[in-house]
Amino acid sequence: MQSRTFATIALVAAAATAAQPPVPRPALEVHQGRYFRYAMPAGWRANETTNGVDMMAPDQVSGASFALLLGSFGQSAPVPFFQQVVSSIPDYQNPRFLSTKALPPIPAMMGLQWQMAEIELRYTYHGVPTRGRAVVGVMQGYGQYSAFVRSFQAPEKSWQQARYWLPAISETVIITNARQVAGQDRVRLPGPISSDYIYGDYNKAWEARGQADDRLSRDRSESTLGYERTYDEQTGRYYDMPYENYDASRGGYANPERPDELLERAPLGE
Repeated sequence: MQSRTFATIALVAAAATAAQPPVPRPALEVHQGRYFRYAMPAGWRANETTNGVDMMAPDQVSGASFALLLGSFGQSAPVPFFQQVVSSIPDYQNPRFLSTKALPPIPAMMGLQWQMAEIELRYTYHGVPTRGRAVVGVMQGYGQYSAFVRSFQAPEKSWQQARYWLPAISETVIITNARQVAGQDRVRLPGPISSDYIYGDYNKAWEARGQADDRLSRDRSESTLGYERTYDEQTGRYYDMPYENYDASRGGYANPERPDELLERAPLGE
């Protein structure tokens, strides 16, 4: 088993001895697509495009998604952008926004910022009363805007339980093919800044940061989501395991495929 930071040991130990969450949370299987990496429970199905990933449970209602739009001309803001998105989805019948909350902005490149909002809504999805929640970001600048939406939904009758663990699924989605995501290989960015500078050198500079920063970032992310990334050495499959599944007596997480074996801590960057 790979060495752990003190912070990780403390977080996992606390989770193992703390009260169990309101509902059991499933292990998440990690998948690598052409543009994104994402994790979801066994039995779920995913649809990946250049603009995002939709992940759907077997009940065909519960799910989580990530969507990305880059370099659209004009102006927008998180709430009006999401209103436009919702109105364009035929499966969302009779949508009604229940709450909107502004979130702190997130710094972006070139001195710009992502303006952020959290939105909760209710609608009918394939005939089922459904509730959803979305975190929406919009970055405005130079006569264009980019936007992303991380969202999840569940039937109204199971919302109070599902809202404890569905957010973690949408948060697992990360871009792994920055050159082609959202059609960037087919879109010429305006002005003197090339797409390779933004998505190539920028990514290289980020990767060049020390492993200590990466480890701290991963520990902070895992402590927020309540999941720890692990992997099966034999099959090479990665799993995000809920902290409450940690077996302190064995010092690790039982392998879902071979419960008599323990999963390994995933390397940094995975």
